[in-house]
Amino acid sequence: MTRHDGLIFAWTAAAAVLLSVLLRGVNLGQTPWFVSRAAGLVTFIALSLSVIVGLLISTKTSHHLVPKPFVYELHTFLSTLALGLVTIHVTSLLFDSFTPFTPLQLVVPFASPYRTFWTGLGVIAAWLSLLLVASFAVRRHIGYANWRKLHYLSFAAYLIGLLHGIGAGTDTALAPVGFMYLVSVATVSGLLAYRILGGSGAGAATPAPRPAPRSAPGDSNRAARRRELTGR
Repeated sequence: MTRHDGLIFAWTAAAAVLLSVLLRGVNLGQTPWFVSRAAGLVTFIALSLSVIVGLLISTKTSHHLVPKPFVYELHTFLSTLALGLVTIHVTSLLFDSFTPFTPLQLVVPFASPYRTFWTGLGVIAAWLSLLLVASFAVRRHIGYANWRKLHYLSFAAYLIGLLHGIGAGTDTALAPVGFMYLVSVATVSGLLAYRILGGSGAGAATPAPRPAPRSAPGDSNRAARRRELTGR
């Protein structure tokens, strides 16, 4: 995440919090619930695409299709976008009149009165997403190797977010939503299996060195004869 992206996200989050304070107590009907549901679904799409692009990078599948800098920027953008959508998904619930949430219930895992376990998983996934996006800014300070190990948490965020969407989402039974989950899981699983089986090229066998050409039978005799004549 670049400094510019960080500033945009910070201002967006601050605006969302300020709007939450100003509109707290205003009856907006079912609008906040619809906004939260839509933002949650789009968040999972962005998170899925981020994981998929990350796997395309690690398996070098995308290198011959599009330039590397573009793919890396796309991966960072999708991760930041997912986190921004999570902010909308969460803050809109503060205005829900059917199931009122407090700010504490939305940031502390398993503190929500609504489907406590599944909603708690969503809070954990959100915190993991925040940690992953923040890691882009400190990658140079912690080193690439440590950053890459930390980045494995993206699989945890994806899986926990998937379980949250299935368990807490009210749209899971809809055919388009179920199809979206199925396509996402199939794509991520396929790319992950390809990576484990050596798609990144890390496990590829090193070609054996070519043997040195063998000398003809008479070469050694001619060399010895030349040394006798020249004294070398």
